[in-house]
Amino acid sequence: MAAVFDDGVAAGRCLEERLNAYGTSLMEFIFSEEHIAVDRVLMNEIAQSRRLAERFFQAGPALCLGRLADALSEAADQGEIEIDDPWMAAEDLCGLWQGLSDMGIKLGLEPPPTPDAIRFRVERATRLFLKMVGSKP
Repeated sequence: MAAVFDDGVAAGRCLEERLNAYGTSLMEFIFSEEHIAVDRVLMNEIAQSRRLAERFFQAGPALCLGRLADALSEAADQGEIEIDDPWMAAEDLCGLWQGLSDMGIKLGLEPPPTPDAIRFRVERATRLFLKMVGSKP
């Protein structure tokens, strides 16, 4: 997932393309049937142990969010966007990418989105985010 931000992969790609690639990869993972099944079970079990919950969070969600925050911070340093807090900006963008769809999916009220639907959602959310943070071409 985070490889889209590595120099070799990111070379020649604009910020919007890099964010779309990362967001699509992340949302494909989050909305995969395997992840949804594990998440349903894991969240109930992991809540029983704060230490285990912290380790899980640091190894997964915090790592993904941290890499996104680093990429946004680098973009801000290069003058591509204006953000006051990279971590909060990463949370904002992830929230736009994911929306509330995962809740309906986890509750079995709707099926996971198709790859095309994920791409559409991610690209739309990225455009909105970049407008919000004053993206510069």
